[in-house]
Amino acid sequence: MLELEESRKHEQQQHKTSELLLEGLHAIILARNPDEIFNELTDILQKPLNCEAAFVLTENGDGTLTATSSSDPVFAGTVWHPQDMFERVLAGRPVALYNTELVPEWGSQPARIRERIRSALLFAIKTPGQKALFVCAHSQRAHFSQQQVTMALRFSAMAAQALQRIEYSHEIADLKRAQERTKHLNLVLRAVRNINQLITHEKDKGLLLKGACDILTRDRGYANAWTAIFDSEKIAILTAESGLGANFKPMARRLERGELTVCVEKTIRNRGVFLIEDPPHECSDCPLSDLYSGRTGVSTRLQHKGKVYGLMAVSVPLEFAQNKEELSLFNEAADDIAFALHSMEIEELRADAECALQESEKMLSEIIAGSSIATFVIDPGHLVTHWNRACESLFKIPAEKMLGYNTIWKAFYSSKRPVLSEFIVDNSSIEDIHEYYIDKVKRSDVIDDAFEAEDFFPDQGESGKWFHFTAAPLRDSKDNIIGALETVQDITARKVAEEEKAKLEEQFRQSQKMEGIGRLAGGIAHDFNNMLSVILGHAEIALEQSDRSESLHTHLTEILGAAERSADLTHQLLAFSRKQILTPEVMDLNKVISGIEKMLKRLIGEDIDLIFLPSSDLGRINADRGQMEQVIMNLTINARDAMPKGGKLTLETLNVELDGEYAADHVDVEPGSYIMIAMTDSGCGMDKETSSMIFEPFYTTKELGKGTGLGLSTVYGIVKQSGGHVSVYSEPGKGTTLKIYMPRDESTCSEESIIEKQHTSLKGRETILLIEDDDAVRRIVISMLEDSGYTIMEASDGNDALQICRENEGNINLVLSDVVMPGMNGRELVDKIEVLAPGIAVLFMSGYTDNAIQHHGVLDPGTAFIEKPFTKISLMQKIRDLLDRVKKK
Repeated sequence: MLELEESRKHEQQQHKTSELLLEGLHAIILARNPDEIFNELTDILQKPLNCEAAFVLTENGDGTLTATSSSDPVFAGTVWHPQDMFERVLAGRPVALYNTELVPEWGSQPARIRERIRSALLFAIKTPGQKALFVCAHSQRAHFSQQQVTMALRFSAMAAQALQRIEYSHEIADLKRAQERTKHLNLVLRAVRNINQLITHEKDKGLLLKGACDILTRDRGYANAWTAIFDSEKIAILTAESGLGANFKPMARRLERGELTVCVEKTIRNRGVFLIEDPPHECSDCPLSDLYSGRTGVSTRLQHKGKVYGLMAVSVPLEFAQNKEELSLFNEAADDIAFALHSMEIEELRADAECALQESEKMLSEIIAGSSIATFVIDPGHLVTHWNRACESLFKIPAEKMLGYNTIWKAFYSSKRPVLSEFIVDNSSIEDIHEYYIDKVKRSDVIDDAFEAEDFFPDQGESGKWFHFTAAPLRDSKDNIIGALETVQDITARKVAEEEKAKLEEQFRQSQKMEGIGRLAGGIAHDFNNMLSVILGHAEIALEQSDRSESLHTHLTEILGAAERSADLTHQLLAFSRKQILTPEVMDLNKVISGIEKMLKRLIGEDIDLIFLPSSDLGRINADRGQMEQVIMNLTINARDAMPKGGKLTLETLNVELDGEYAADHVDVEPGSYIMIAMTDSGCGMDKETSSMIFEPFYTTKELGKGTGLGLSTVYGIVKQSGGHVSVYSEPGKGTTLKIYMPRDESTCSEESIIEKQHTSLKGRETILLIEDDDAVRRIVISMLEDSGYTIMEASDGNDALQICRENEGNINLVLSDVVMPGMNGRELVDKIEVLAPGIAVLFMSGYTDNAIQHHGVLDPGTAFIEKPFTKISLMQKIRDLLDRVKKK
């Protein structure tokens, strides 16, 4: 009975255990995750296996095991380091431990763990994706039956199946999620791909932005999308949208006015993607905020290489905004659009540059074609690319014969050689250029890398031309030489003008030199005449007072002769310096020459033939007869000396007209009518250097003592003082021609001869006022006058003379005054005396007459004048004649 009762209890126990096991198994099957399975397993097996504690060890990533789903808190979270035994269990073989002290794994655990586990049953729970170790522990040594081990293994298998089911379900879920994710990413990639395709073919910014917005809403499924491009002032210059329609207009107008919303301001100021999770609350100032309700606003700036073009914004569900890959691809799409905008900008700049280049090339061609300066262009192959109309005119070569050919040398030379522009395109050195343009080329002072030169081209025109040419390189944007431009200017006229200018400057220099020498000679003659006046005066007085039988009379006669010859020499100097006193009259040069023709023949001798060829209708001149006779005689003597072995001397007269062209070549000539006297000899002739100096005083080609060198200089001075012109033409061995041009007198005055009356008596009793600043001259003149019976009042300057006139009013019969005096000159003094004594006789005297004297009327017709040095007789004759004229009036 007892056994039956035990048997019945055992069956009840077995039945109860089976129910618990079934209940646990059902719980394991319904478990949704591994932790639930492990918890159920520890609860189920603890009683059937008679365990004090049960827990599961799961693998960590570092190879250790951690206790989870423990029925005893002591084991929860403990870390185990598996060794061989654990490896055997995990491999699939359960292990029953009756004494854990003998197991090394237990020896490494803390004491509190070792005390709670004296015996244990270990088995593995394995799935393809996970391994776990189930531990059923006793605090006392215990024995596990085979039935318990079998039960544990069955439950571990069920747990493994449950775990695998969960894993499969997770894999399926993951697969679905992956499929959804792939689908999602495919849509994003499709949108990015379509945007990439759009930017590759769309060249219009507006259509690009609109197309991108359409793709984001159509292919990606965004609720809406919009973009804006800003200028440097943050004013929208272009906007586009999709999914917003007319609702976007208020936003567009604000952006076009430069009124940026908070989100727009933040987006274009910062890098990355900008999110607005609750637009209605966060963007109260934005016209689009209400349209974004329930969705997230996402925006990013359009930027490439540091330049911000604008922004792109979309409205998306929250899960899209929280997806990093979604945002990354959205940002990538924005970068692609920014790149497209950058490329368009570069293309626009390139197109503008090409257009500008074409315009500049067109303008350059038009400038070259229309330039009045001959201009041509060659390329690096020396082919002519431009040949303007000025080139055609200058070189007489049409453009069709030059364009496209490398024969530019034909325009300049008769044989092939490089021109300046060809050196430029070949980047030749200055030494290479100098080989062909020796001392004729230089670097331009105005244009960098340019050269300029001047050269004479004998093959140009009838007698050759001078050209000035400048050549400069043409370069591209990379500073490579792509050609050369050369300009050519005909400077022949300038060169001729420069040569003429040089000749005129030489003539002017010669004229200035002669003028300077003349002033010097005149100054010397003036001072010398004063001294000669004293010598002549004293010699005459002494001679009158000496007896002819005395030897002193002879000496005085020699002194007087020497003084007179010295006076003649000063007359020659005055003639050269054009400072002598002339007595002009209207005359016929033919009559003057005929009157001295016999004398001229005696001067030249019998071995020289004199041929006189007078013009039949010769005009008149107004000149000093004696001076003109001296000119002709001096020329004759000079010609004679050039023909020591005899020859022919031709003297001719002619009416000539000197025009402006002749005057332009001779600085001292005024255009007009002239009478020419030409004297041509067949003598030895002269070279240019000698002929340029023959008019200088004291210059002579004769031997020492054979001449004074004043003959031709006297001719020069007389002719110049009379308003005439002298020219000489001579060549060595071919004789010389000297031409005198005297202004033709167009007046109707008849030719008269002036006959001086000779007075039987040169003495007088009148009172004469003498004004002379030179003490010696004043004393000798006083002696001459007093010796002739005149009463003399003397003064050394004008102020003293005026005082004497005031004190002796009505008592002075004649005023004898020097012309050139310090302070008040003779003309000014006489003007004031004539106010005090109207009609008083006046006689001027001077050894030197300059331009200032002429301007004050001393040489006016009717003015009485005597030239220093003078003799006592000539002075007395002048004075007597004047006083007698006054008496007759």
